[in-house]
Amino acid sequence: MIWVAGEIVQDLALKVSVLDRTFEHGLGLFETFRTWNGRASTLPGQLRRLAHSAQTLGLPVPAAAELPDQADIDRLRQAEGLENDTLLRLTMSAGSDRTPPVVWLQARPLPPAVRTGGALVRASWSVEPTDPLLSHKTLNYWRRRLVYEAALRAGFDEDLALCGNSPSVTEGTRTNLFIVQHQSLQTPSDSGWLLPGVMRETVLRLAPALGFDLVSSTQPAIPVEAILSADEVFLTNSVRGIVPVGSFSSSDGKIRKYPAPGPWTTKLWQHLQHQLQEGEIP
Repeated sequence: MIWVAGEIVQDLALKVSVLDRTFEHGLGLFETFRTWNGRASTLPGQLRRLAHSAQTLGLPVPAAAELPDQADIDRLRQAEGLENDTLLRLTMSAGSDRTPPVVWLQARPLPPAVRTGGALVRASWSVEPTDPLLSHKTLNYWRRRLVYEAALRAGFDEDLALCGNSPSVTEGTRTNLFIVQHQSLQTPSDSGWLLPGVMRETVLRLAPALGFDLVSSTQPAIPVEAILSADEVFLTNSVRGIVPVGSFSSSDGKIRKYPAPGPWTTKLWQHLQHQLQEGEIP
C-alpha cells in the first residue's frame, strides 16, 4: 500500500507519466525517515529539506496539501498492518512541462539494529565540491548505493567520503559524521560538501544544553587524524538516529577502535530518544 494524492491505494495503482523527467535522467527527490513511538517526529524537517532542494534544483515545490501529514502516516501504517514503528520513504518525481510531479509515501518495517559493539566504518571514496547534488537527497543516488553495498560486502557498516584528494572526511553514504574529543563535539560544516541531515541538525541543537562545547568550524571536512585521535565517534541519520562507531579504518590502513557507545554518545542518544518519542522535532 502507498499514500498518494491524499489516498491510500495499492502499490500498482501509482501512475507516473512516461513524460516525467524521473525516467529521463533520474530527476526527483526523496526523504527516508521513521516513526518514533508512532510519531513521525522528524517529518517537519524532512518536508522542509524536500522543499528547499526542489526550489534550489528548479523542481516544482509541492504545496502543503500535496504532502502527507501525521494522520496520513497513521492511515498508511494501519492499511499495511504495521503496529510497531516503521520506516517511511517519501518520493517526489520531477514532472515535466506536460505533467506535474507525483508525490507518494511508502511504509515498511524498520531495518535490523546495528551490530553490538558499534558500527565498523571505513573511508574509501571521495566527493568533489563541483558536484551540485551533494547537498540534496536526489533520486540520482546510484553512486552512494554502490559504495554502500561494496562496504557491506567488505564487512563494514558504512563508508565515509574523503574531501577531494585531501585526507579529510565529509560524511557517509547515508549518514553524517560527529567526533567527540573530551567534551567537544565536531561535525563537518554545512558548506555544500555534504547532505545536511535532519538528525544532524537536531543533534547540533540539543548538544549545548547537555554540556557539549561545539567546535565552530568553517571547514567542510574533519581530518582523518582527528578521527583517529577522537575519544568517541558516532553517525546520525533519520532512520537510525545516533549510531555509535566501534571502529574506523582509514584509507592508508590505520585502524582505531572506540567505546561504542561512549559516555557522551550515550548521554546525547538518551536525551535525543526522549525528544523523538515525545513528539515533533521542529
